[in-house]
Amino acid sequence: MIAILFCLLAGLILFGGELFFPSTILGSLALLAFLAGVVLAFARSGWGGGLTVLAASLLFSSGFLWAWLRFLPRSRLGRRMALEFRNPSGIGRSRSDLVGREGLLVSPCHPIGVALFEEERTEVVAESGFLEEGTKIRVVGSRDGHWIAKATP
Repeated sequence: MIAILFCLLAGLILFGGELFFPSTILGSLALLAFLAGVVLAFARSGWGGGLTVLAASLLFSSGFLWAWLRFLPRSRLGRRMALEFRNPSGIGRSRSDLVGREGLLVSPCHPIGVALFEEERTEVVAESGFLEEGTKIRVVGSRDGHWIAKATP
């Protein structure tokens, strides 16, 4: 009985380690430890004990994972672990009305650069070649989420 509990506890600890340090190694070891505990339960206690340990392991693991996914993102630890996206400069915002508008490059476009359209900075891609900083451009279209810009005379 102690060996079964040891395997299940080791699986739980490895599973928790997998959640904090994602890798397939800890997850695989946790699965093997749970499997070893269930096999030992079947070998020592027969079908009744084995099925009981299997059901308890699945329920406990599912409940632990549910609680982890439900409560961790809102906790202090979860907020520290997750990346937050902030875009104070406005670079990369999508606007459907940029096609045909003229702007000014505020960085070199080799082939991607930043352009200024009436106080709004937006990332653009040169239609062909390289464009230098200070070049007046016109947006001629968009492709794959990028604005395509062409130098204007």
